[in-house]
Amino acid sequence: MRNNINIYRTVAKIHILLALCLLCTASFAQTSKYLLPQDVKTAFEKSDMKHLSAYIAPTIEISLPTGSGIYGKRQAEMVLNEYLQMHKGMTMNITGEENVLQATKTNGKISHNGKTMFISILFQRNKNSIQIKQIRIDDKK
Repeated sequence: MRNNINIYRTVAKIHILLALCLLCTASFAQTSKYLLPQDVKTAFEKSDMKHLSAYIAPTIEISLPTGSGIYGKRQAEMVLNEYLQMHKGMTMNITGEENVLQATKTNGKISHNGKTMFISILFQRNKNSIQIKQIRIDDKK
């Protein structure tokens, strides 16, 4: 009788472990649909330049509705921070990704105060890092 109880407990534990594995796999599949790190999307939505700056390349091209240029990392952080502070509370919706030469281009839409704009982020993924090389935000696709 005691052996039967132990067998039932062992089988129940295995079922619980399998269920947890399936849940973890499902949640990982949802977050890894795109190569752009979730941190980057979250940084845009929370206007968090601290987290975004970790991904900015030493030289980056930025194109915003207010102007565009090629910037060093520090200057780019200031330009992006100003833009993010003016657009606090935006939402970002990724619509797709494509390979461009040796980089990945993520396309999406950002919404702020009822206005929708298009965003593309070009980044390179190395063994240990991801560097954003270009950010374009425009009201036209």
